[in-house]
Amino acid sequence: MEDIFHWCREGNAMQVRVWLDDTEHDMNQGDDHGFSPLHWASKEGHIKLVDLLILRGARINATNRGDDTPLHLAAAHGHRDIVLMLLRSRADVNFTNEHGNTPLHYACFWGYQTVGEDLVAQGALVSLANKDGDTPLDKARGTIAKRLHELAVETGQDLKKITFKDQSWLGLKTRSRDATLSRHKGINIADLSLHTKIATTPSGETWRGRWQKNDVVAKILAIRDCTSRISRDFNEEFPKLRQDFY
Repeated sequence: MEDIFHWCREGNAMQVRVWLDDTEHDMNQGDDHGFSPLHWASKEGHIKLVDLLILRGARINATNRGDDTPLHLAAAHGHRDIVLMLLRSRADVNFTNEHGNTPLHYACFWGYQTVGEDLVAQGALVSLANKDGDTPLDKARGTIAKRLHELAVETGQDLKKITFKDQSWLGLKTRSRDATLSRHKGINIADLSLHTKIATTPSGETWRGRWQKNDVVAKILAIRDCTSRISRDFNEEFPKLRQDFY
């Protein structure tokens, strides 16, 4: 069947452009496997389509059903030009899929040294372990592992192995097409870079800031005594609220 996903797989720029010109179409929809048009264009190496989709507002960090982002697929297939384009568009270089693999894991496994170097230069961690405890360097062969190790040292990375932590939403049947924020059940406030206070109310303060290259708004609640019950109730109710927005 010919549809937007087929055209992106085949690199049919004319049909994709016509489809995008219809404002009723959602370019961030997924197929049966959760692949968005940007996933397919990135996987198949169609850089003109990738550029077009990004310009039209495609979600850079959208995930398929395996939690792969377009950057995972571009790195796994050695499409360096697309990897660089996605990185320039603020793709999350250390995003982990359902196996705990980052794009760098796949670049190393398939032997794409130049892609691996590009990823490390943009902050990809060589010591981030997947669910099996393997780091990207464990997946690399010979000279590739040596070169990436050297590059990580040059860029000041801490080479101590980082254990995988499953931060997916527990028991949640639905999830965002763009799981960059929603897949995390908790974010350490120390990981937020809050820079502008935009409101103060009796219930707390609201700030603008950054988290993992994303613009965020954070509400810091003014709760004197946060009991275990309050925490439990919040964790139960917040996912329900989240579903209302997706």
